Amino acid sequence: RKLPGKPVFARIDCSSPGGARVCVQFDVQYHPHMLLIHGGKSYEYTQRATATEIAKYCHRVLGPHVLPIKALGEFVELLEEEQVVVVALLEEDGKIPTFFSEAARLIKDQVRFVSLK
Repeated sequence: RKLPGKPVFARIDCSSPGGARVCVQFDVQYHPHMLLIHGGKSYEYTQRATATEIAKYCHRVLGPHVLPIKALGEFVELLEEEQVVVVALLEEDGKIPTFFSEAARLIKDQVRFVSLK
């Protein structure tokens, strides 16, 4: 899948004056330190630093808060990939409860939220 927009990658030297400001702003305490910044919020990347894992993480953070699952096979595949999956079983109207959407928005970088109808 393609990421929305144009991702920008930067290497910051925390010992330089400009880099030090960025490191203080985002509370960089150790090196290497990877952050994904999107919509004014920063998400710290703490998983294995392989290209595949980084891409999966970016898709999770930049994608929908709650991933709609339409087929059982899709759900089974997701369970094989993810350590934790939080599921909303939707009623006929298909509306996702506000508290579920808000929780997903806040911690979608750590846990995958899905909806099943």
